[in-house]
Amino acid sequence: MHGILAAVVQMWHHETPYGQLTDWLFPSTKLKGKQPREGSQIVKDYLRPAAVKLGILSADDNSRFGLHNLRHSLATAMVASGEDVKTVQGILRHAHSKTTLDFYAHSVDTVKVAAQGRYLRDWNTTLTVERAPLQLPAPAPETGAPVQE
Repeated sequence: MHGILAAVVQMWHHETPYGQLTDWLFPSTKLKGKQPREGSQIVKDYLRPAAVKLGILSADDNSRFGLHNLRHSLATAMVASGEDVKTVQGILRHAHSKTTLDFYAHSVDTVKVAAQGRYLRDWNTTLTVERAPLQLPAPAPETGAPVQE
């Protein structure tokens, strides 16, 4: 477990009334921490309200949304930030990296634009042998999109 995650879990154990090592991380209050809280309750009480607060969902949105969405978001963010696919596969405990790439890691438009920019810069450099290079605009740091002058 990463040190940051371990510190968060340790803080949680100090704040929860069910902080014994034998208690669950997300305990059922009805069962006094001896059984886990059901996933649907975690979604209802914490995840969905957080998604509404962040503008991911509207308050009246009744579409399916749950813990599994977090797996997709994690995979997408990790692959988009350049994490090795085999590492992401291991964290998600997929048997095959194809599952991670085909079903979990979704393309991000800003990453696609940045990839296009890298390709075009390389392509432009390759063609300079035959002609003068194109004057490509510098990419914006956040998106990889051309800077408007």
